[in-house]
Amino acid sequence: MKQMLFEYEKGVKVENSDALLDLLKLIWQQHNNTDLNEELEEKTVKNHQPFLKISSNEIKANNYVGFIQTENDLIEIYPKVFRNCPDKNKNDMIRHILFWMDYCRKWKFPFNQSNLERISFDEFPELIINLIANQFLYTITNQPLTMYQFVEEAMQIPKGSVNFKRYVANSMVKGNFQNIECDYEPFLFDNKINRAIKFCSRLLMNKTKLSENLQILQEIIFILDDVDDIPCNSYEIENIRLNSFFEEYNKILDSCKLILNQQLFSSNSYDFSQWCLLLPMEYIFEDFVVGFIDKNFSDIWMVEYQKSNEYLSSNPKAFNMKHDIFLTFKKDRKRKSHILAIIIVSWK
Repeated sequence: MKQMLFEYEKGVKVENSDALLDLLKLIWQQHNNTDLNEELEEKTVKNHQPFLKISSNEIKANNYVGFIQTENDLIEIYPKVFRNCPDKNKNDMIRHILFWMDYCRKWKFPFNQSNLERISFDEFPELIINLIANQFLYTITNQPLTMYQFVEEAMQIPKGSVNFKRYVANSMVKGNFQNIECDYEPFLFDNKINRAIKFCSRLLMNKTKLSENLQILQEIIFILDDVDDIPCNSYEIENIRLNSFFEEYNKILDSCKLILNQQLFSSNSYDFSQWCLLLPMEYIFEDFVVGFIDKNFSDIWMVEYQKSNEYLSSNPKAFNMKHDIFLTFKKDRKRKSHILAIIIVSWK
């Protein structure tokens, strides 16, 4: 089943709505760990999912834009601004969404507009997989990463530093005095980042249905043949720190987090039965407006987001306000009549 929805559009009939509801609840409970979702979590009950309204085998999109892909189904959700367009071209709609996200600061999207000029896909998930796969392949081909990898190992010939606490616990109490617990950092191609790239590539291989994407991912696996196949999670990725010289690999890590945050717990580490990207549109668009003004008009305006130190009444000080976007004219800051912009966008 393939469905294309728009925000707050009338509902459409689907099969197995109960299974879809259970999946969305699980996604919300397990993966509301981004900075953006932490903000939303306060407003949402944990056992509730805010993505779709589901009732009587009918689904209706809320304010989330993106896609939900399972083994047999694909639901794509687009902004309501495109709802009444005579030509609902998916490529154009996706390019608009990615253009907005290119200016976002809260939600890091590891691609830019130049990545989109040469590609055209009819399905949102396959486009994202293609962008990530090409990003992986380009980076590991042009800038192979060899780095110091921390290793804990029991050895008969000491290497690095001896970990006496581990030696007592693992060797002495068992009578294996010859096994000396050592900590050392060899310079390896088989490191945490390359392992994460390989693991994420295998996950995407299980999800893509296009031969072009599959071929790129297989090439990545071939290049990383000497790297161990070890599953990882987004928490491990968060704790990796890189030198600024490897800026491209920081973008790679953002892509890995994008993939790993969608993986549900499974007895099979390489199971990727669902693949989704769901973004609250009002936050994305608001963040886009802030980023766009700041980038293009920062010489004129000082842009402050969610500013909350202004009051409706100054004497007495009361009714604290929280502005979506607060603009101050830089050339005359002493004036009391600062420019206040609360951006409200409504599409009928």
